[in-house]
Amino acid sequence: MGCGGSTHPRVMRREDYPAPVAFEVPLEEGEESLVKKHPPKRLQRLEDQQSPNITAKDIESKLAEAEQRRLQILNQRIQSAKAAVKAVKKPSKPEE
Repeated sequence: MGCGGSTHPRVMRREDYPAPVAFEVPLEEGEESLVKKHPPKRLQRLEDQQSPNITAKDIESKLAEAEQRRLQILNQRIQSAKAAVKAVKKPSKPEE
């Protein structure tokens, strides 16, 4: 709006309008999208890769390994905290 007394709405310039957007909506259930028919190369590479069959046993073993690493890190933090407490409690030699 320009001046304080102006009651006219501000005229929008062409740059103020958002860019146009287009959508393709399939009308029938049998229609596939163009992206599914011709996926981008990065998605084609992912589809071509053979993913290994993951079993519950594999997941459980990985979870167990992660738990072991977590406990090891926790124990390291406990040990460093204990060492820091000992360093603070250790009396320094009195200077004469």
